[in-house]
Amino acid sequence: MGKLGYTWYPQDWWTSKTFKRLKRFPMVRYAIRELFDLMYKEGEPVEMNREYLADDFNIELSDKEYQKLMEFITVNEDGKWWIDSIKKRLTKAESARENGKKGGRPKKTQKPTEKTQEENPKNPPLEIEREIEIKKNKQKKGFACVDLKFYNEVLSFFSITSEQHKRNVYGSLVNKANKGKLKDLTNQTRAMILWKKRHPEEKRHQNWNNYLYDYETSATDWIGKLNPPKDLIKKPVKKMRYV
Repeated sequence: MGKLGYTWYPQDWWTSKTFKRLKRFPMVRYAIRELFDLMYKEGEPVEMNREYLADDFNIELSDKEYQKLMEFITVNEDGKWWIDSIKKRLTKAESARENGKKGGRPKKTQKPTEKTQEENPKNPPLEIEREIEIKKNKQKKGFACVDLKFYNEVLSFFSITSEQHKRNVYGSLVNKANKGKLKDLTNQTRAMILWKKRHPEEKRHQNWNNYLYDYETSATDWIGKLNPPKDLIKKPVKKMRYV
């Protein structure tokens, strides 16, 4: 089970409880690091004692330091040393290795109500996930759901094709829904889209984020522009007929 090396994250070590508890015991920290390497190399409990530390690693500890070191060591019945965190990692790695030999982790049984991509090729995987997520959200008490039809209208108008941008749009709609502002945003946005289609000569927003910023800051009343009050509508002037 021995191997050439293992993954080591210095930041995790420097912020670990073990490191903090041993700030005043630098030689104990050094001993533990050497034991880490030895146990990873052997892949099992190691034959070790106070004399072996001095002989093999030139680590000589005082009585107080040795007592501190043994707080982190588990001594088996056969006298071999083991560190619980190393044992857990090696056990997990061995389990993953065995699963790999058998073809990987067993797949979860697919629910019969959910269609696969092959059965529903028109819907890409992310769209299927969003539909499932929306259905789950409807079951949550007090959670305002995103209208999938409106979501697709936004994607179409702003020509959004990137999956990252799609997620950004969806996230902003969920945020508005949770704040109870999605209905107004939906109505104003649909009015804006219709207005822009009727007046193609007007400058369009660069992207969805640009429009959302304009919506939240300038508060343009697109519904009012689309349906102005009757007293603002210019009535056609009747031509006079001369006899």
